[in-house]
Amino acid sequence: MSTTTTTMTTQFPGVICPKNEDVLLGKGTVISRHPGNVRMRQILESFSNQYDSSERRKDKTSLTWEIWTEITKSGARFLKEDPQRGWWVEVDEATARRKIVVGMRDLKTRQQSSKMQTSRSSTSAFTDLDHRKRRKLNAACFGAGEGCI
Repeated sequence: MSTTTTTMTTQFPGVICPKNEDVLLGKGTVISRHPGNVRMRQILESFSNQYDSSERRKDKTSLTWEIWTEITKSGARFLKEDPQRGWWVEVDEATARRKIVVGMRDLKTRQQSSKMQTSRSSTSAFTDLDHRKRRKLNAACFGAGEGCI
């Protein structure tokens, strides 16, 4: 009499330890500094001129697919942490592409912000003021010794 036992193996639905190539969704310094996220930003920078010059939504959508392909061809996955279970889960393609679009928007904002900082320093506002008016205001308020605001 022989008995055969069958064992059912269920595939684990999550990821315990993301790979360096993986792009992590979420907030914070740890996530933004993850090597996969850094690599994604580098890829986004290489596509930024093409993305910004695309006028039609159809072209931008096509470009996000191209960026997604570039990121995932190395085996990278887009992962989101499941806080209740304590592991990471792979997100669908639409969510991954939204991450790419948000990354492009953030890149554009950073680029505009850095252009503004280099073109106009915080001290330039003070040097642009008419110094004579400031001196008159100061003399009128502080020279009189009484309650100017």
